[in-house]
Amino acid sequence: GQSAVSLRGVRVLHHERVCLQGDALLPLDLWQRWPDVNFAHLLNDGTVSRVHLEATELDLRTVSRLTGVDWPLGGTLTGTVNAEGPLGALKLDGTMQLAHGILPLDWKGGAVREVSAQITLEGNAIRVEQGIGRYVNGDFGIAGRLDLAKPRAPSLEAVGSGTYQSQPFTFSVKGDAIKPLITTEGH
Repeated sequence: GQSAVSLRGVRVLHHERVCLQGDALLPLDLWQRWPDVNFAHLLNDGTVSRVHLEATELDLRTVSRLTGVDWPLGGTLTGTVNAEGPLGALKLDGTMQLAHGILPLDWKGGAVREVSAQITLEGNAIRVEQGIGRYVNGDFGIAGRLDLAKPRAPSLEAVGSGTYQSQPFTFSVKGDAIKPLITTEGH
């Protein structure tokens, strides 16, 4: 339609095994012409969206390649995601488990590895519990919340600890998800 894209009976198979399935009505205005896409209007705030997806050991590296870009992602994702409502009043539900993740930090090859996390979707928030991982100089643990009450300006709140060259540190992240305030104690 003019203000939404409906996907029904989505199934992603890898080696004859269903790793992602579900339905989605996404508030995307895809009728804009490239390269003059207005990203501020790509998401339609008024359209009620519905998403129900089930992932079973979804290989993030493999599925990300479907975009045509070799994204520096990795790991497996298992769980369910449900979302319903207009963008400004989206109601989320579900849980996801990430295992053996690789998440990019920048476009120069920096990444965190061996990431695992329990992710809970509830109301208008996404919570990360028991997030752990490794990076080039140490390891970390994190727990936090991404608040999507204002989806075009989400807020982030997280606390964690880790090591940097075997020296312990703690950190907190708070504020605008695009440019949060990060404070650290320790090395």
